[in-house]
Amino acid sequence: MKHLFALLLCSALAVSTVSAQDAAYRFEKDKEYTYLIEQTSMQMQELPGQTITVNGELTMKATYTLLEKMDSGNLKLKATIVSALMINETPNGTQTFGGDMAGKSAIFEMTGDGQVVDIDSSIREIDSEGVGLLIGATQIFPRLDGSKITDGNSWTTSEADTTGKGEGIIVEETEREYQISGKKTVNGLDCFEIKLSSESDRDGKMINGEQELMVNGTRNGKGTILYAPAAGTIVSFDAEMNLDQIIVLTANNTRIPVTATQNAKVELVAN
Repeated sequence: MKHLFALLLCSALAVSTVSAQDAAYRFEKDKEYTYLIEQTSMQMQELPGQTITVNGELTMKATYTLLEKMDSGNLKLKATIVSALMINETPNGTQTFGGDMAGKSAIFEMTGDGQVVDIDSSIREIDSEGVGLLIGATQIFPRLDGSKITDGNSWTTSEADTTGKGEGIIVEETEREYQISGKKTVNGLDCFEIKLSSESDRDGKMINGEQELMVNGTRNGKGTILYAPAAGTIVSFDAEMNLDQIIVLTANNTRIPVTATQNAKVELVAN
């Protein structure tokens, strides 16, 4: 679950600087936006003497409602799972979950460019697997600078995101390139087609109980966004991500190479 929505998820607690007029994401208050989220993933870990492969498949439908436009310009949204099915295939067998998540919700705060800056603490009352699905649901909106979205434009962004807490912090520095490649009309919505590519370097430390693990690696991704400026949201987002990193167990200096691939699709199915 820790790699769920890895290309989409870049959560860093930061103050928004996006003005209301430049906000890519706006939404209409109390209107429901329903998205279908599909993802497949494969991860390989090269442990001493063995290779562990984990395959995952996710199908989830979630509804998003704007609760409040905040004074900061951020949006307070509610994500509610309509249905969910997650299947993980590991050497120990197949695990299926998500069937009991229908109706569960999370309230989160997002900047106008799609960066999640806070998730309501009540989410902790749900079991760990359910929390992973809900956190993934809050992270489906790719980052977009509304002021740059004009016909034929291209731009580059550089960001540093921090995940974890305490001594277990991983910093991921990402450069994203955007290119508006044309226009399309989908389900009556006029959209810009935006090509996205990203390159990331990640470095830091994870704490697993009493075990300390150092992390160093790269993540590369590409995707296509269909963005509807009149609606102030995306109509679809297709993304592919590749991860290559080394995890080092500091207690005995064991090196564990990890590679992963993910394909994700997010599609607006009702609004």
